[in-house]
Amino acid sequence: MSKFVLMLDMHLRFDRPVCRTDDYVQAQTNKLKYVRDYIFKNIIQYVLHGGDLFDYWKASPELINYAMQNLPHQVITAAGQHDLPQHSMDLIGKSGIGVLRESDYIYMGAVNHEQKTLNCNIQVVNFGGTVPTCIERTKEPHILIIHKFLWDTKTPFSDAQSNAEAFLRKHDCFDLILSGDNHTPFVLQDGHRLLVNPGSMMRMESSQKDYEPGFYVWDSETFELEFCAFPIDKEAVTDMHIITKEQKDQRIEEFTNKLQYNFEGNLSFEKNMQSFLVANPQDANITNNINKIMGA
Repeated sequence: MSKFVLMLDMHLRFDRPVCRTDDYVQAQTNKLKYVRDYIFKNIIQYVLHGGDLFDYWKASPELINYAMQNLPHQVITAAGQHDLPQHSMDLIGKSGIGVLRESDYIYMGAVNHEQKTLNCNIQVVNFGGTVPTCIERTKEPHILIIHKFLWDTKTPFSDAQSNAEAFLRKHDCFDLILSGDNHTPFVLQDGHRLLVNPGSMMRMESSQKDYEPGFYVWDSETFELEFCAFPIDKEAVTDMHIITKEQKDQRIEEFTNKLQYNFEGNLSFEKNMQSFLVANPQDANITNNINKIMGA
């Protein structure tokens, strides 16, 4: 029996997103350890990952070393746009994910002997790549890993590339499609066939405050799918930075509106300023400084 852990969009990084109030790197490390412990306990050999392993393609040597120390073994992944210089596979040799590939810490496509061991046919399509023509159906399960923004219900923005239901119907030679790039999780089913978008591993934006990250486990014999939630600190994500910015913007707007004072052209600057200060009282320090400058 072959089971696979399905994940996407790890976005490994050392900097802390503005919405996080905790030790972000430690939270990231804890999730990777949780996956490693899970696959060891449940004897799962491979993790399938939908792309954007790194948050930025130019990963530092320290971050690459961190990935080598913390990633689960036997990761088969697509490359996302965040992984690639100029979003181009031709430049992968300059990237952090390219280093991991060359050092055999990850696979970007299963080679023949691995496919025989897994008894599965695995196709990997990197960001901007083309889905291969439907291969002849054989009895072993066919898996597609692709980094392509798909959505399940409504168009999230006008230039979204595709629709998940149509994508699942079109590529009907695959028993499992693992899609990456969309950080919002969803699962679609057509008979035994599945399109799984697990969502991002980490909560990196305030809009994900109520999001429950996790991963899926897929059984290639029974086609059963199971969701496993990560342990999280629900208070670690905040939107206070947005509220604070809105408050600052409001104060700036109020001050700007006050400056729309109707100055009289037949009065001197000093007289106009004095009239303005009477109509729009300011902090005492500000008023004193203005009076000093005007010699009042």
